[in-house]
Amino acid sequence: MKYVVAGVVISVAVLVAACEQRASRRTESPFEGSVPSLAGGVPMSSEVADLLGKRLVLDELVWLNTPNNKPVELKGRVTMVRWWTDTCPFCAMSLPAIERLRDEFATRGLQTIGVYHPKPPRDVPEDEVLRTAKTIGYTGWVATDLQWKTLQDVFLGTGERRSTSLCVLLDGRGIIRYAHPGPAFGPTDDPAKRRLNQDHVNITAAIEALLSEP
Repeated sequence: MKYVVAGVVISVAVLVAACEQRASRRTESPFEGSVPSLAGGVPMSSEVADLLGKRLVLDELVWLNTPNNKPVELKGRVTMVRWWTDTCPFCAMSLPAIERLRDEFATRGLQTIGVYHPKPPRDVPEDEVLRTAKTIGYTGWVATDLQWKTLQDVFLGTGERRSTSLCVLLDGRGIIRYAHPGPAFGPTDDPAKRRLNQDHVNITAAIEALLSEP
């Protein structure tokens, strides 16, 4: 009988070990479903591969803290654009990460635009939007897409999406060279948030690649 029990124990142990190996492989493969981007081949989600190479038009946005509230000039600058809202915990994690990237790369030419889109779409006072962005930890350029028109044109209306928190990197011609479908990214040592950290690493590498282009 003891041999039977021992055999069962060994079988269970082998099964558990196999399951743990499979789980480990899943955890250690953050690029599953990924494709090379147009920014140095840095991996990005295949969910947003259809955005690559397209020109981003921001004419419909309302600008809140730019000089004379005029649109940001995209020509000749590497630009990060991220849609965010005030009720989103993923945005609360990502905006401070974007602020750090802005601080790190601003002198090399990176500019960032945080596009506010309220849930549900509605009018929101401009000072409230700016105050919320600052409270979350972001002080770069801010614009609003209150009725989600640009977000719909660029992202939501062009494919099956799981999140509204789109983030894209544009080259100096306003062309999308890298995209992140959301919902969040940011530097962290938490093993449970490994994917978020890896996405942050990838975005940083994509910025480096674009800024290094002639």
